[in-house]
Amino acid sequence: MPLFVIDTNIFVLHLADLEPIELVTGVAAVSSVSVYELLRYPGMSLEEKKKIEELLATCVEISLNSTIARRAAEISMIRPKMKPLDVFIAATAMVYSLPLVTKNIRDFKGVKGLKLRSSI
Repeated sequence: MPLFVIDTNIFVLHLADLEPIELVTGVAAVSSVSVYELLRYPGMSLEEKKKIEELLATCVEISLNSTIARRAAEISMIRPKMKPLDVFIAATAMVYSLPLVTKNIRDFKGVKGLKLRSSI
């Protein structure tokens, strides 16, 4: 069972060699939304994609489901200006009762019941 959910920005900072992280396989969870965010860039080299896939392989991927969608809808009603992808990532952490590790604490503040951490 994973101990936390990692927000996309943690991966981005690691991949840019700005804030390296070390993950033990299975300890971290990642939302399928973050997988989308990391792999969506046109012009990504095969080497970059391989590096991302290797990092993601150490995580437990949590796919969107109806429970997460319903929680996301609840969050959106309370925080209508919150970015939709952030809403789904927050909902994922909440449904699985896991803290969300993010460097963008401000983006998630005010989501009642969401536990936030800024480091792994």
